[in-house]
Amino acid sequence: GRDYTFPREPLTNVTIRNNLIYDVGSAWGGQGRFVLSTGGDRVTVDHNSIFTDGSSVVYADDAPITGLTFTNNILPNNAWAIMGSSASAGNGTIAAYFPGATFRNNIIAAAPAAQYPPNNFYPPSLEAIGFVDPANGNLRLGASSPYRGAATDGTDVGVLFDALNAAIGGGF
Repeated sequence: GRDYTFPREPLTNVTIRNNLIYDVGSAWGGQGRFVLSTGGDRVTVDHNSIFTDGSSVVYADDAPITGLTFTNNILPNNAWAIMGSSASAGNGTIAAYFPGATFRNNIIAAAPAAQYPPNNFYPPSLEAIGFVDPANGNLRLGASSPYRGAATDGTDVGVLFDALNAAIGGGF
């Protein structure tokens, strides 16, 4: 959101869409987070499948992001899926660091639904999402997954693999 060393304008008008993000882990020397937010405006995170081993997938600190749209993503709860400095997990962090955010049709595996906004999905585990063959890396939603067609746009929740493969020339 902001550069601490050379302060300039905050992050503005960024979209992170249709990504398969996996193996984001503490083994690589970081904290296993997908996003560390320090402010910004008009940020969209949509149709991503995110697999991390850190305590939180999204961590907020310093300044809020105004105009956040966080939709149609798959993520684990880990300790807390969404957490911020001096805030409670989920709704407390969203209120403090993402005021007025659109936060819907996300799958947050193993998260306590009462801590997060309504209009999202809270299966008891990643396994309950219904991936085709996660043990062998096939993280597409299976035919019987309840999250097929459950995104805000009527497509599957998470990364849209056909579009991803078209963009990168195959592979997933």
